[in-house]
Amino acid sequence: MTTGQVDLILTFLLLLALVHRRGDWRIVGTLALAFIASSIVGPQTHGIDRQVALSALDTVIVLLMLEPWTHDGDMRAYTVGFIGLAKLGCRLLYTSASYTSHTLFAIMINCAFAAQVIVAGGFVDALGLWLDRNLRLFFPRRYKLLRDGAH
Repeated sequence: MTTGQVDLILTFLLLLALVHRRGDWRIVGTLALAFIASSIVGPQTHGIDRQVALSALDTVIVLLMLEPWTHDGDMRAYTVGFIGLAKLGCRLLYTSASYTSHTLFAIMINCAFAAQVIVAGGFVDALGLWLDRNLRLFFPRRYKLLRDGAH
């Protein structure tokens, strides 16, 4: 696939998520703005400068997900932020290991972003509810820690 095709698929996925959310724009809107910013910054930078700029965008996404997760208990924000942290780890590994395949790295980052959009759009809410129910049932202490920090 070409870069244009990947960008077109991600744009379609973002638009679908925006339509599906119907009013809750915080998480999907953050991802949409980050996608626009990366589409502008990415082609204009190269090498380590690109990795630093796109890592900064991923960091902003992670930090912006803290508010809906901690104040509203939104597990979508938690999951999107967690995937963002994984993307930051991938970027760090790619930057530090010069022998890493750029194609494999690009596939991983684009799939992680698509997963963020799918989660933010609410397309896997049923899976999230199932995980939430089982976490509460089998690991009640961890469930409390994840939800509100109670012991």
